[in-house]
Amino acid sequence: MEKFYVAPTYEGCEFFGEPFENPLKGGKMYVKVYIPCKRCEGSGSYSYCSHYGTICLRCRGVGVEMATVRAYTEKEYNAMIRAKERAAAKKEAEKQAKINTLMAEAETNKLECAKKLGFNDNLITHMVVGDNVYQIKDELKERGAKYNPIIGWHVPAPIYLPEGYSFCEISFDEVYDFKPLAKNAEMKIDAKQIVEDKLAEMLGEGASKFYPEDEGTRIRGIEATVGKITGFSGAYGYTYIYNFVADNFHFVWMTSSHQSLEEGDVVVLTGTIKKFDTYKGVHVTYLTRCKITIE
Repeated sequence: MEKFYVAPTYEGCEFFGEPFENPLKGGKMYVKVYIPCKRCEGSGSYSYCSHYGTICLRCRGVGVEMATVRAYTEKEYNAMIRAKERAAAKKEAEKQAKINTLMAEAETNKLECAKKLGFNDNLITHMVVGDNVYQIKDELKERGAKYNPIIGWHVPAPIYLPEGYSFCEISFDEVYDFKPLAKNAEMKIDAKQIVEDKLAEMLGEGASKFYPEDEGTRIRGIEATVGKITGFSGAYGYTYIYNFVADNFHFVWMTSSHQSLEEGDVVVLTGTIKKFDTYKGVHVTYLTRCKITIE
């Protein structure tokens, strides 16, 4: 064979010897070529062992290995290339057809995805709002509510809620990006802020705000009303969580110290600002080292 061709994968490889006829392959022509070692990818080195060091044991550190590949005539080579091009075109056409089908079914698939996530046929869900939704989670779960760390407990249609709880509507498109080709949805990067803004809007603009002083500032003589008093048990004992409301300011003090307070008490509050945060649309100023005087 005066002139021969190899598949594009092996073009540029060094040949070993001349093409030969392989009787076990129907008399077709083959040739031996040196290719980069499949284990070390041509570097000659692999993982370390105490006996051989980093030498690749597949190629013995040479970086190449021998392979036997087809040697094509010009006619065979051109036919192979055309066959590959037809196969690639067919695969691309099938891929495009699948994309077209998914895009045509996007709205149907989006609705199906949204309903699995707790939204209704109008792509709306109802977030449960209250001071301590956790305490009614079992009831919500029994009635088909779903939980999401950002949206919280939510239901596609309003249900009965105990006194002190309400709903806030939010749409699927406000917090999710639907991926039609994957037939699933990803929560938006700013979904948490969107939910907080939605809740703040429901409560009314300016319903709450951060205390104007900086973190670390000692504030004194704040007349406030005691709100919810909750707590939790941890590795270091029980932690009490006291909520206070003064005008549009919402204060929270977490302490191991028990205070003789009841919800609705009016107190004079002194404490050090620890940090600021937003919870369920409410701007919260966290305090530490508090002193409470009941009026």
